[in-house]
Amino acid sequence: MRISTAYPQQFNINSMANQQAQLTNTQAKISSGQKYLTPSENPSAAAYSLSFKESIALTEQYQENIAAANQRLGLEETALANVSDTIQRLQELGLQGVSDSGNSTISRNAIASEFDQLNDHLISLANTRNANGEYIFAGNKSTTMPYSKIAVDPNAPATDAPLPAFAYAGSSMQRAIQVGMFRTITDGDVGSAVFGSTEEGESVFDAIKNFTAELRADKPTLETLKKIDDALVRVTIVHASIGARQNALDRQKATNDDFIINTKTALSNIADLDMADAITKLNSQQNSLQAAQQSFAKVQGMSLFKFL
Repeated sequence: MRISTAYPQQFNINSMANQQAQLTNTQAKISSGQKYLTPSENPSAAAYSLSFKESIALTEQYQENIAAANQRLGLEETALANVSDTIQRLQELGLQGVSDSGNSTISRNAIASEFDQLNDHLISLANTRNANGEYIFAGNKSTTMPYSKIAVDPNAPATDAPLPAFAYAGSSMQRAIQVGMFRTITDGDVGSAVFGSTEEGESVFDAIKNFTAELRADKPTLETLKKIDDALVRVTIVHASIGARQNALDRQKATNDDFIINTKTALSNIADLDMADAITKLNSQQNSLQAAQQSFAKVQGMSLFKFL
């Protein structure tokens, strides 16, 4: 077997190149903090890492949805508190209006005027918008103003059936937001659930309008006033449901937080580099490379002819 002078030199060169590549790879891993730089190093770990990262990103989106839903429900809660206060003022005035003692046509007309103003205030509350400009009582049609008055043509022919005085342009379906893998929660309530049906003339606005007409005719009735009382009951029920949904959102947020922490831990176990082990390995590789370089320096000065 013939061994040329170049053979040991080439062997050392190859050895140093291999050790340099390993050293560079370890340095890159330490710099990135990742156990694997390419999927080919561990295809199974790469697949798990990708799945974990997708799950974390999806759950973080759920957390953003929860924050948005809480903001919207909080705004609705404030609006409904104002609605309740307004209806309670209407009840107080209404009782004064139906009372026979000390009530004249003039005083009932004054009460009727305040009823009109309070009705306009209720309509403005029903058209409340959030910071994004969405109408909170419009259901899925959140960019459409839900409530408006219908202008009555004074020249229109008379009819026995009362014409609706208010219109609802929102949706009857409320938006549901995904807050968990298998959990959705509505982030508000449609107008009809809060204020009653305008199509059937059974909304709180219609009840106020009808009672106002009775006041001006000097014939207010407890029957019509009771419809305003019923409107407050409806608002109170919806108000209570908001608290229940906010509690559910808080519980789901805690569940999502736990999931994110656990999944990040699992991802770390698979993908994160053991820094202490890597530094030890780096030192060993550096020593090996230095030894190879020193050996190569000696080999360069060697020649088979020196032994002949």
